[in-house]
Amino acid sequence: MTSVVDKLEVLGEVVDLVDGRVPEETGHAARTVLAHATRRLAAGPQTTVALAGATGSGKSSLFNAISGTRLAEQGARRPTTSKTLAASFSASNPALLDLLGIERRYEAEPPSPDLADLVLLDLPDHDSTATAHRGEVDRMVALVDQFIWVLDPQKYADEAIHRRYLRPLAKHRDVITVVLNQADLLTPDQLRQCLDHIRRLLEQDGLGGVALIATSAVTGMGIPEIRSRLAELSTSKRA
Repeated sequence: MTSVVDKLEVLGEVVDLVDGRVPEETGHAARTVLAHATRRLAAGPQTTVALAGATGSGKSSLFNAISGTRLAEQGARRPTTSKTLAASFSASNPALLDLLGIERRYEAEPPSPDLADLVLLDLPDHDSTATAHRGEVDRMVALVDQFIWVLDPQKYADEAIHRRYLRPLAKHRDVITVVLNQADLLTPDQLRQCLDHIRRLLEQDGLGGVALIATSAVTGMGIPEIRSRLAELSTSKRA
């Protein structure tokens, strides 16, 4: 399997060869990728995983359940996360967190040993009325290794998340996991119907077949599955 480093070397050679022969914006985009990827690789081997979701989706509660901490503030009706929060399951890596521009940084015991190289992020709500919150989510979309998009039974079909984030990120499907949180509020039949509908919506977004997990921060449903998936992503070093 060709490594990321090998691919970046080839991209660098191609950029040099086509300099002046392709549109300026194309060359600029390629150089931007090269510059960021080089800095990201130099910043260390930890895998960064961000939880993103709408107000009231229970994203911060899910962050606490996954991390086994109470670091994230929880609020049912209003945004409580104004800046990205990072929980490192090993010693904090200042170079990596500086690259991501994260000021709120904490260290926590890993929920399991295979999560030691993981940095879990809690993002502001993408539908917040505060422009700065939405801007922070948009900024992190371009920087984070893996995303967990947190949906809830009330607003999982909201056009905002599908139009603004999921559809544009379809070409990056390998770094996306989708969860239906607050699954404890549904009967088994309702949960099955919701999951089926979400799969159809994801198919329309170009994300058919991406991992979809039902979760509940209250009962612990789906938390082992998410931790297992994150451990696989972290230890495989493919993010």
